[in-house]
Amino acid sequence: MLHVLTDADLRTAGNRFARALDAAGVDERGAVALIAGNVPEFLAVYRGTQWSGRRLTPMSTRWSAAEVDYVVESCEADVLVAEARYADVVADAATHIAPDRRFAFGGAIAGFRDWSEVEAFPGDPLPHPVAGNHMMYTSGTTGRPKGVLRPGVEGPPPGRLGQAGTEMLQWCLGADANGPHLVCTPLYHAAPITYADGAALLGAPLVLLERFEPEAVLAAIEEHGIASTFMVPTQFVRLLRLPESVRARYDVSSLRLVVHGAAPVAPDIKRAMIDWFGPVLFEFYGGTEGGGLMITSEEWLA
Repeated sequence: MLHVLTDADLRTAGNRFARALDAAGVDERGAVALIAGNVPEFLAVYRGTQWSGRRLTPMSTRWSAAEVDYVVESCEADVLVAEARYADVVADAATHIAPDRRFAFGGAIAGFRDWSEVEAFPGDPLPHPVAGNHMMYTSGTTGRPKGVLRPGVEGPPPGRLGQAGTEMLQWCLGADANGPHLVCTPLYHAAPITYADGAALLGAPLVLLERFEPEAVLAAIEEHGIASTFMVPTQFVRLLRLPESVRARYDVSSLRLVVHGAAPVAPDIKRAMIDWFGPVLFEFYGGTEGGGLMITSEEWLA
């Protein structure tokens, strides 16, 4: 399924969630744990925390119940938000959270408040917005995942991720930084949410795909005139596996920036993508803890 969202949509939905947290007595620096797919409610929770001073920990939808239980307790969550399809995965973790601070959407979860209660709150601007923070967990390659909390932004929003996203898009695209942005990679990872939030803050409409399907991605690029997106190398491989007749069916000339990272990319795969999309690939190598290296298509080809 595909959703098209504007910055105004995100602000309204985020303000409602922030007010729901206020009504539940969650402190301004309270922590929210979230497990959900690429759906509009994910972005509502993200914006609601990042504009009300709260700390968000998004959790992988591939984690087991034991992993979710561990992270909810480890990040000291005051609130748990879950998409209904992950009801079984959050059952143990929910025992750490007060019933009035559990929220569910996309269906009912026993012991959770329905998302309609959030949507009943006003979506008008918050009187005193405060930048929140974002606490990611590492992949756990040496034991359990470890929380990484970087210094936040003191003062009004946007927070660190939103600021980074806008700066990167402006640096790469200049005047085209407000072009439509495609979200086709899980938002619980740092890079997809960083670029999505940055694009929205610059006025770009977000085209949100709930799951990655190669031909659906090409159709979205053509239909919505996508200017920027973030992908990982396995997605490049899946795109290149499409029959040439299918690939030729779609116009991808609107693309100005395809950021990629998170894993190594084989030289032949990257060259094939540049031959197809043009020299719009921008690769980074970095870590959750911060810092990294970047390279443009032109530099890579040279």
